[in-house]
Amino acid sequence: MGLIAANIAVFIVTLAPNGLGDDLVLHFGNGLHPTQWLTAAFMHIDIFHIVGNMMFLWPFGLVVEGKIGWWRFLLVYLGIAVTANFIFQVAMLGSTFQYALGASTAIYGLIGVSIIWAPKNELDVVYFVWVMFVLRTGTTEIAIMFFAALLHRPRFHRSDT
Repeated sequence: MGLIAANIAVFIVTLAPNGLGDDLVLHFGNGLHPTQWLTAAFMHIDIFHIVGNMMFLWPFGLVVEGKIGWWRFLLVYLGIAVTANFIFQVAMLGSTFQYALGASTAIYGLIGVSIIWAPKNELDVVYFVWVMFVLRTGTTEIAIMFFAALLHRPRFHRSDT
């Protein structure tokens, strides 16, 4: 809950005119920026991006936090984010992509840990399906291994120059 609240707070603060935004995203092609390895994990481009990330952080975060406790979970989450963003920035040196942002790197790591530790554990999920022009909703249980297949991709933005 604390990480979700932090992500939402950063999202709201960076929406403000003259917000902090640009210096906090993970910039590519112009050297290494260690602060961005952490800050980019809390940046989101729009409401759909943050809602999507938080929908995946909630269940996979609960699995990992339940196994190791909240403070170790926080260290693992931040460690994954920093490590993944460092690797991204190194790999993208000289790239034409401009930047990346979002909690996806840390969430992908949590998904990997969840698949290793509890692949058959089930999550309760809500579904929405259009059938014959009628919206059907409900809940079902789905194994973590299969829920992980619903992944989304990180967002990269190409420079206009």
